Amino acid sequence: MEESYGFRSARNFVPHEFDLDVGLLVDLKSRGHEIGIQGYKHEGRFFESARTFQRRTSPINQALHDHELIGFRAPMLHRYITWMQALDIEYDGGMCPIDFAS
Repeated sequence: MEESYGFRSARNFVPHEFDLDVGLLVDLKSRGHEIGIQGYKHEGRFFESARTFQRRTSPINQALHDHELIGFRAPMLHRYITWMQALDIEYDGGMCPIDFAS
């Protein structure tokens, strides 16, 4: 319905917890929707420690490159903005601009 009004959505997927339908990703992108990754797993532990974050950064970046994605959104609202620089993203779709490391 949104497409009939000229709107497109940003959709985020969790590639390391759920199987991705690559055909769906290609279809959505071809129709102008923006696709991003929503965390490593949908359990809110991405920022629990620097070690956890570092361990998950490489697989997230690989999924971003594999599927030609540019956006990211953490499942939880908290984040360390300085850590986010390790992700190969153009934007963070999070709703909270607070850097809890400050």
